[in-house]
Amino acid sequence: MTHVLMPFVILPLYASFRNIDQSLIQAAEGLGASPLAIGRRIIVPLTAPGVIAGATIVFMNALGYYITPALMGGPGQSMIAMLIADNINSDLNWGLAAALSVVLLVSTLVLFIVFQRVFGLEKLFSGSGSRGAATPFGPSRRRSGGGWLSATAGFAILLFLIAPIIIVFPMSLGTSPFLKFPPDSYSLRWFESFFSDPKWVRSIWNSLKAASVATPLSVVLGSAAAIGVSRIRPSFRPWLETVFILPMVMPVIILAVGLFYLLGPLGVLGSPFTLGLAQTVLCAPYVFITVRAALRGFDPSLELAALNLGASWPTMFRRVMLPGIAPGILAGAVFAFIQSFDDVVLALFLTNVRSRTLPRAMYEGMAHEIDPTIVAASALIILFTIAVLTVNLVVSRRTSNAR
Repeated sequence: MTHVLMPFVILPLYASFRNIDQSLIQAAEGLGASPLAIGRRIIVPLTAPGVIAGATIVFMNALGYYITPALMGGPGQSMIAMLIADNINSDLNWGLAAALSVVLLVSTLVLFIVFQRVFGLEKLFSGSGSRGAATPFGPSRRRSGGGWLSATAGFAILLFLIAPIIIVFPMSLGTSPFLKFPPDSYSLRWFESFFSDPKWVRSIWNSLKAASVATPLSVVLGSAAAIGVSRIRPSFRPWLETVFILPMVMPVIILAVGLFYLLGPLGVLGSPFTLGLAQTVLCAPYVFITVRAALRGFDPSLELAALNLGASWPTMFRRVMLPGIAPGILAGAVFAFIQSFDDVVLALFLTNVRSRTLPRAMYEGMAHEIDPTIVAASALIILFTIAVLTVNLVVSRRTSNAR
């Protein structure tokens, strides 16, 4: 769980470091402050909100974590999300599952509301302080002993994060019928098995069908919500932001149980399109966040100028606002697609054997059998995710250069 959730600490903390005003560091150096004093009196206070934001995100996600404990834990490590799933799928005790879900939901809401009231919701996704210089942090000094220690720790964390991903590729090329690293010999046997087995091919199409529904709906709903929130009074804005962000920060198991209760009586479970509709609830907050960030950098005077020159609001949006926030919309669409394609928990509750997605098929393969084809599927998903992120990076840079 530490490996999976660590990026949620790194991202807000990195934003906090990026937002430190470099003139504060230079002024402290000019007044004779030592590196230790600068760290204690300037850097730590300015980055503390990023630390607290990351810790809050991790704690809220860890409360209801399901997949990793289900695969790597045992009866002695049962977590509340596992109890909820067991009461629904095995014991058929829906009342107890609902009660456990309410307890988990209330715990998450209390923590989230306390953070929002004390620090503000924007601290979850951006740092504190004013925007610093565009140059790297601390460019004017030679790296001190503490700097080398920090760099070494960062490199060790990088290895910790990417080592399991790197190990997947040689394992996927092994010939052994068991998961083994390093492999004794190499071949494309498990990739051939993946593309020749109808179960895996069908699961890919189901994942793409669900993502094709979730992504455009998330883009429309998340963008509309971000634009609407940016136009309401500041006193109401934090509460609406909380509502739109909540599906992303609350444990996914709660959404799965709620959607299962909602969609089950309608008789629409077992369809990838129903899954895509449900995943929209999970994916739209990512679009909301990226578009909100893009709107903060959009000059409202351009909108007023276009409207004063006689342009209608749709024309202004199409020719002025949309090009300005397009990178945020594109980034949100990429995040929404990846989140939908990689979702496991919603797929476990809302799909069946014929409509199961690729992540669900991989989870069931790990939980019920040891098939090296799963490692080949993992390698393909990693390559696919890297390709999507690379395309997004290239398109974003071209859009920024064009502007």
